[in-house]
Amino acid sequence: MKPTIHPTPDESTWLDLRRRNINSSEVAALFGMSPYLTEYEMWNVKAGELEDGFVSNDRVEAGQFLEAGIAAWAAHKLGVEARPFKDYYELADARTGSSFDWEIPEWRDAPEGFDGPGIMEVKNVDFLQFTGSFKAGYSDRKWNADDPDNILMPPHIELQVQHQLMVSGRKWAVIAVLVGGNDLRFVFRRRREDIIQKIATRIAKFWESIDENICPDPDITKDHDTLKRLYAVSDPRAALDEDLHAEVQDAIAKAAAAGEQKRNAEAEEKIHKTRLMKALGDVELAVLPDGSKVSWKTGKRGRTMRLTAAPVPASPTAEDASDEAA
Repeated sequence: MKPTIHPTPDESTWLDLRRRNINSSEVAALFGMSPYLTEYEMWNVKAGELEDGFVSNDRVEAGQFLEAGIAAWAAHKLGVEARPFKDYYELADARTGSSFDWEIPEWRDAPEGFDGPGIMEVKNVDFLQFTGSFKAGYSDRKWNADDPDNILMPPHIELQVQHQLMVSGRKWAVIAVLVGGNDLRFVFRRRREDIIQKIATRIAKFWESIDENICPDPDITKDHDTLKRLYAVSDPRAALDEDLHAEVQDAIAKAAAAGEQKRNAEAEEKIHKTRLMKALGDVELAVLPDGSKVSWKTGKRGRTMRLTAAPVPASPTAEDASDEAA
């Protein structure tokens, strides 16, 4: 499928293109792997029930202002020419599209499989994010840089890059990652037809659900704010379905119990922090023999306390147990 190219669209046109398509930054929601968006929220946005909830912040603005500098440094390091790639590519029949950061028209000394023009994506990443791991779950937004020759990106970025390759028709991408403001790393990705096919299938099923007005169920662990936005205005004439009485009664009881636990926990937290303040006095930092730590610093908003509990000992493995038995 040949893309329709919209050369450097203005903001209004770009927003219209985003609304009518599934975009690279949204694809991960179809797999339950986006840290920013659920399929339920995206469905309601694309169906016109909600406005796009994207809000810019300092992290986003930092990436926008630093992008050109990072791209120029990356091109210098790779020994290639790179140029802005701000067109919007649209696969209209599939109702999907993508915008990009930069492109590399040609890489003369490229490794095998990196022939022809490629995409350069630019990322500005915190050091702690980059050196994290997926131990908290594969949907975690951290990178895994344990092996510098095989850096694993967060799943939503892996999907984003393959979607960009699908829409653009390009064979490869370089992800230039500025870590902690001064450490430039590279991640190289070839086009993966197996992943692209799965992306295309999920996108087709999503639009089919829109056309048939079949909304997915909300994720009760993630869609709290989406439901608040969706039902911001109540209808005084509406009545609760009797079939939902048991579910609502259970939810009321559990929410009330959780609220009580929260109030009790906050009261107990306050008691123990009062004990800490009394013990610390004007001590700014204390590191204890068991590895626990407390800092009690003065800032713009007065004194704030940060606590680090003692590390939990690892459970003994079967190998450890056998060693002890021996």
